[in-house]
Amino acid sequence: MASGEAPNPFLKLFQNTDGKNIALSNSDDCSPVARSVASIPTAYEHSLLEKVLSATLDVAEEDDTIGGKFLLTELLSERLADGNESLLLELSEIKQVLTERLKACSAERIRVSVSQVDGTVTPAGDVTLDFILSSHCLGYLFSCYKRLVNLRTSDLHQDIDVEVRQCVDTQLVDAFLDQCIAFLLDCNSFSSQQEICNNQLAVLFYNGTPIAAEFVDFFKMLTRHLHKTLQDETSEKTNEILKHMGVAVNPLIELLRGFMYDVRIRFQMRPTVTDQYLPMLEYFLTDHIMSRITMQISTCFLPAPQPNGMPPPGKHFEVNTVLGLLLACSTIMPRGQKNAFFDTNPLAGSDMSNVSLIETSMRQQINFNCTSLSKILIASCRVSSANRRRVLQWLAACLYLNNERSKMFFNPFSVAIASDGFFLNLNYTLLLMCAPFLSVTNKRLAMIEAEYATFKPDESTPPDDVTKSTWHPMLSFLHEETKVADSDDAAAKLNDVWVGFTTECFFLTHRSLQLGLLTSAQMYRREDEAFNRLHAAYQQSRAPPELVNTAILQQLGFATHLYHPGILQLCMKFYEFTSAWLIKVILPDNCSVDISKPDELTTQLQWPISDLRQAKRKMAMIPEFLLESVPDFLKTIRHAPTRAVSLLEESAQELSTILSMIVIFLSHKDLVRSPHLRAKLAECMVWLLPDNSFYSSQVQSVDRMQLSTMTRQQLFATHSLAKRYLPMAILTVFVDIEFTGETEQFEQKFQYRHPILTIFQHIFPLAGYRQQFATISDESVDSIESSREEVHVFTRFLNMLVNDAIFLLDEAMGLLARIKELEQEKTSGAWNSLEAAARKEKEDQLAEVKRLSKPHNFLANATVKTLAMFCAQLVRPFTCSTMLDRMVAFLNYFLKQLVGPKMSALRVNDFAEHAFKPKQLVKDIVSIYISLGKDERFVEAVPKDGRSYSQSLLSQARSVLGTLNEQDLLGEWFDLSQRILEEEERNQSVDQNDSEAPAEFLDPIMSCVMSDPVRLPTSGNVVDRVTIMRHLLTDQSDPFNRSPLTPDMLEALPDLRRRIEEWKATASAASPTSS
Repeated sequence: MASGEAPNPFLKLFQNTDGKNIALSNSDDCSPVARSVASIPTAYEHSLLEKVLSATLDVAEEDDTIGGKFLLTELLSERLADGNESLLLELSEIKQVLTERLKACSAERIRVSVSQVDGTVTPAGDVTLDFILSSHCLGYLFSCYKRLVNLRTSDLHQDIDVEVRQCVDTQLVDAFLDQCIAFLLDCNSFSSQQEICNNQLAVLFYNGTPIAAEFVDFFKMLTRHLHKTLQDETSEKTNEILKHMGVAVNPLIELLRGFMYDVRIRFQMRPTVTDQYLPMLEYFLTDHIMSRITMQISTCFLPAPQPNGMPPPGKHFEVNTVLGLLLACSTIMPRGQKNAFFDTNPLAGSDMSNVSLIETSMRQQINFNCTSLSKILIASCRVSSANRRRVLQWLAACLYLNNERSKMFFNPFSVAIASDGFFLNLNYTLLLMCAPFLSVTNKRLAMIEAEYATFKPDESTPPDDVTKSTWHPMLSFLHEETKVADSDDAAAKLNDVWVGFTTECFFLTHRSLQLGLLTSAQMYRREDEAFNRLHAAYQQSRAPPELVNTAILQQLGFATHLYHPGILQLCMKFYEFTSAWLIKVILPDNCSVDISKPDELTTQLQWPISDLRQAKRKMAMIPEFLLESVPDFLKTIRHAPTRAVSLLEESAQELSTILSMIVIFLSHKDLVRSPHLRAKLAECMVWLLPDNSFYSSQVQSVDRMQLSTMTRQQLFATHSLAKRYLPMAILTVFVDIEFTGETEQFEQKFQYRHPILTIFQHIFPLAGYRQQFATISDESVDSIESSREEVHVFTRFLNMLVNDAIFLLDEAMGLLARIKELEQEKTSGAWNSLEAAARKEKEDQLAEVKRLSKPHNFLANATVKTLAMFCAQLVRPFTCSTMLDRMVAFLNYFLKQLVGPKMSALRVNDFAEHAFKPKQLVKDIVSIYISLGKDERFVEAVPKDGRSYSQSLLSQARSVLGTLNEQDLLGEWFDLSQRILEEEERNQSVDQNDSEAPAEFLDPIMSCVMSDPVRLPTSGNVVDRVTIMRHLLTDQSDPFNRSPLTPDMLEALPDLRRRIEEWKATASAASPTSS
């Protein structure tokens, strides 16, 4: 060491155990050439060093201007003291030269200025960039390297051997890098030097000139040099060195974070911003040294805990981390803030033609940001396993601390949780990371561990400590989630084992989409409803136009990001992959069927699965939200603008796999314990239908231009698995949602049943489905006749369908009668004399009754239409002994309401406003009469209904049909009426005889003569088989004591039946009409 050289307190970190310095230079690796260094021409050596180092031993060449040659006085003095008068610089003295030169560098404090426009950093005051490059340590060393690079192509080297030149070049570069590292480590011991170092780095990294890019390349070389050096060191020494290095470079990451925070605040998404930001972020996260510093030392990666030791709010991931700040760039504005991207005034008739161009531009920028970030994260994960875990920890911690978004009601404007825009970008980024394996045929489908969500942290691991560096799953809180199925077997637990990257990405993406896209879609629909109310108020001059304009542009910005085609397309692939995985989970381990082909699933496997124990055990490990997200996504698509809905037409294979999954899980009710989840799976099929009637009735504010529906038309028509198993599966769901075990089950069932009715109306006319329904229908009739233990599901379905029709029509007509009463009061002027409060109360009553009326009529129309459709093709189950009297009573009662005198009470001012369609209801009910009239038992039963039937009912219906100009129905109705009247005449004598029947022949419930008496073993009472079977459709208990009762328990009484038949024959012979 030259005299006067200050010792470096960190050089001991670069020493081996014997105290010798670690060779930071690679010159020893070129030993064959090193022996020839002594033969390097002296003139060449001196000229090269003088030009590169900008230093001299010649007093006459000293230049104290900026960038001028520095006089090496210490080295010159040493030579003169040793009697060496040579003024030529030598390569062997390079370390001493650099040491002397660096000691002379300025220690003047550097103040910097950060541009608020583009984030560039420049020196402030009298200090210039050139001064830093020549008079500050890092700047000078970088300048030396830069000059060396420029001289590589000069004439200076023309007579020098190539290998010699390369060896000299390597020694110089290594010397520069060694000195840089020593300075970065050494400066941290002195606060003033640390500030000088930090500001030098800031200016050199972010000065916005070509020099910045060159310095970044130089710094990358420096970190690679350090990484190579540390490979053979112990982890303790390496960590100590990186810790000191981190103190020097952490301000660079802080500065980058601060710049991006300003960008987020101003909601800028210009390419110039990301062009400057992304390359630096890529370097910080993919370089071996910088990534360890960024992820393990810097607080810019994972936000620090709060002062009280509690975890930081989820919002901190958006506003305080280098990843989050990029993800925060979105077109979604905070509520009430004008959207800066769309400079237009919709209400004033501004030209909206540029909106599409702006949407495209914004989506391209979002695509660029997320694509770039996904590539950076994948590259970072490939650097080392520690990096991979750290990236996964960031994602898991972000999802955990933003879990509030998964709740049904949360405050989307809370300062504690991340925004919709942030999560949509996070969704897109994760989907891009998953994209390489999103194929149903990809072998990684089988690598996803179903046990992932069963992991429970050890007692020593706090439940919220998701940042602990262990090998367990990152989403360690998923064990608390409700699982899809219950299992009698103890579910396997995942305990501290290696979980593959594919599995981590799969579950992280699912959770991210639950908190992001699916939640944001719900928010958008609620905001859309609020906007519709606001716009209605504006049309009534009750809302200012400025507020409406702001709301329009807010929704436009929201839709631009939410319905980004790139996100939706990847989501479709992701949920197809999820559906295939769910099918794979429940199949036997050795099954090799192609899940993407419904024909193979139908022919090569036996459905339903006979032994469900293994399948239930696996489904008991999977969170409900994972399965539920599939129908939620389909609903999001169908509520989207037309351009997004068209994605369904472009996804034939994806929809086929999703439909296979739905059919399979609906066919195995034990695999999905929640009746609501099974109902959602059935409900979501309505979003796959080509018919827009249900869709249009649910969505009022989207463009409904005609779309091609070929894919969706073919989906159900050609899906062999659905044709075989969907009819029974969806019938079972319809029946099961009658009893959910919750207090609001009665109201909930209509919410689910309406879309199921729409599905029935679509698939029933299709070949294959109709035949399957016919088979099921015949089985139900056979079941009734054989008195099997369980009432057949189709019989229960028909009974519930009739119950629904009765309830809905009755409620709807009652509401219509009340509406007419209130409208008449208002029209007559009776309200004018009321006090203001009383008048407002009346107005509110009318508005509330109108609000309830429309959905009741809407559901009633759909239910009666479905009944008519089934009756037209399947007569037997409706005219069997169990259903016959109910159908007759239902039809007679409501036909009387619609064509009789009571119809006048339902004539409100506007039928359409309340979805009341009396003409269509009459046609549907009459068509049911005609369909069932093909069975003589129905004709015999109609006039026996003593509650609603009368001869005038037949003539009133004929008159209404005449006014509707329904000639075909009118002719068939006339023929049926004649048959009913003839039957009525025959029945008059029978009715008279029934009143004289012995008491033991009468049914105690219906008070009519029994036809097939049976004894109830639980109570001992005797009732007619028809009566008790009708009761058991909805309640399998003894009506007299509530004890459990099933059809197979009924005891036939043949002797009593024989005596009843003998009495009937005798009474009929004695009747006056018998002659």
